[in-house]
Amino acid sequence: MVRYADDLLILCQPGKSEAIRQRLEAWLQRRGLELNQQKTRTLNARKETFAFLGWQISYRKSSRGRNYYHLEPGVKSRAKLMERTRQMLNHQTQWQPIGVTIGSLNAVLRGWKEYFRHGHSSNVFGHLHDLVVQRVRTWLWRKHGRSRPKFGYYTKGRITHQYGLYPMHLTST
Repeated sequence: MVRYADDLLILCQPGKSEAIRQRLEAWLQRRGLELNQQKTRTLNARKETFAFLGWQISYRKSSRGRNYYHLEPGVKSRAKLMERTRQMLNHQTQWQPIGVTIGSLNAVLRGWKEYFRHGHSSNVFGHLHDLVVQRVRTWLWRKHGRSRPKFGYYTKGRITHQYGLYPMHLTST
């Protein structure tokens, strides 16, 4: 463990959580550390959905009948991404060149995608990409003085290809 580790998730078999917790507390004490009792909790991960480091984790059954832990970006993480997008694409940024604004937005989207790409995030990525495209579409429409039809001219393809919005789909690089 590094000196400043303060987030830890331990999955164990039912009935063994208390013994593992005691072992962990003893191990930490030997190193001059302690568990935060207010933040530490025990739950049944097979029955409860929980959040950890921005992820939403739930136990599910696949279409083939196998059980697995499903990891996807949590609700708060999604909301923070959309709030950041709103901050970057508002009336106060309309004076900026399109390339600068889209470039800054792409950096945020790329970082977010890289963090969350290891889970089962493709559906969430697709949904968020559609929301970001809509936000960019409205920003461009306002920036250009609403002279063209918003949906007819600023299509998803045009926003992604011509204006260079970073695609959040897992298959893209």
